[in-house]
Amino acid sequence: MQQPLVIERRTRGVKWFVAATGLGALSLVTACTGGGSASPTPSATTTSLAPDGTLPVTSPTSTPKKADGDPIPIGVVYDSGNDVAGAPDFAAVMNSAASQINETLGGVTGRPIQLVPCASGTESAGVHCAETLIASHVELIVAGRDAHVDFGAFRSQRIPVFMTRPTATADEKLPGVSFFSGGLSSEIATMISYAIKPSYLGSKSLGVLLPPDVYTPEHIATIKAQAIAQGAQITFVIGSAGPSEPQMESYFRGLINGTGGQSSTTTSVPATGLFPPPTSPGGSVSAVPIDAILVLYNGDDTTCINAIRAHHALNFKTPALALAVCGSPSVTSRVNDDARGWSFVGGVDQTKAPYDEVVNAVADFTKLSVGTITVSDDAAAAYGILMTIVEVGNRTSDLPAGPGFGAVIGNLLASGSHQMWGGESFACGASATSPAVCLFGNLVRLYQPNEKGALANYLEGQLIVGDPVG
Repeated sequence: MQQPLVIERRTRGVKWFVAATGLGALSLVTACTGGGSASPTPSATTTSLAPDGTLPVTSPTSTPKKADGDPIPIGVVYDSGNDVAGAPDFAAVMNSAASQINETLGGVTGRPIQLVPCASGTESAGVHCAETLIASHVELIVAGRDAHVDFGAFRSQRIPVFMTRPTATADEKLPGVSFFSGGLSSEIATMISYAIKPSYLGSKSLGVLLPPDVYTPEHIATIKAQAIAQGAQITFVIGSAGPSEPQMESYFRGLINGTGGQSSTTTSVPATGLFPPPTSPGGSVSAVPIDAILVLYNGDDTTCINAIRAHHALNFKTPALALAVCGSPSVTSRVNDDARGWSFVGGVDQTKAPYDEVVNAVADFTKLSVGTITVSDDAAAAYGILMTIVEVGNRTSDLPAGPGFGAVIGNLLASGSHQMWGGESFACGASATSPAVCLFGNLVRLYQPNEKGALANYLEGQLIVGDPVG
């Protein structure tokens, strides 16, 4: 991998960094119900996603910058089963973007965008959505994570697809698709690089705690290869589903003390294993202490809370890293300064202005209080993608007046460097190993104690340039 490139900025008096693995998250970006569908209406009014994915709701509003040309139909595929509890649903976030685009930004060269929604939570619903949206003559598709998109159907019609993140490694090579986040595989690659590189934690031996039945032997082999390629040893422990705090303590003791924290949950992958066996200069095997712990549970707040509290109860000084869900306010507000020494990888940067703009737009559209709104990562990502498409369209001189808008935008964004809505740069198609993934920066956020013991303050990570191994 290339040497790390560190970009430092100061926002609101807080020093922050961004981290990436060459497949990176926009600092705004890095989840989308049943199988409903809709057809576009012929008017040029703002078109809203219906909450159940049925017919759009139009709400004409007169403003000086309102778009009044021929509508540009844009398909929106989402799975609302991934919505975050208490957050505005995916439809509300996308509606707020469309409202802002059409009623205050003048649309795209004067043409309003017209959202054509389809809720897709299953493979069969994805096929139905493709048939419906193709029949509705959409110009392009914006989709959230885990929306079951029939990529082949859209590719056969030359309809470009823009998504928040891939759900499988194979997705990263899909033609005609652009993902604006690398997903779990790149977040784990970021975590490993952040733990190992001398300019970051400088770990020589990683301990990895995995949930059962989530990571395949291939996943584990890739994680192992990434660590070995960067000169570190690695120990795996597979825990139980939803472990309690005492169980978490036993797993951590097993990692730190070398006893392995035996698992009774899987036989396809050994519960523990040191790869490769460390050797002294004389060739004899010597134990190397674990100096960084990676917790790859990613399911619920309770498991994250138990992990953080267990680490604190054991008084370990070993730094620990977890995925972004464990650094959410719903977790940190309960563990408070027990989270000293933890870093969290991935997710949306809620401290930056673009996220505030999303929240304000959603509040204005839904009439909810700004203080009550937390927008999910994938909904915020989709908002940013839609706004980026509009901004790029308005900077393009040769857009067709009728059909063909989507093809032009798709070709334009498929290669080269561009500016994301919100000010970040990105480049789609630049990765040889994952050409469908646009370059982005995974956040690495280090918990900073709050003098009042309230919500976490974060010192964010750093930019790591280069493709993950494997």
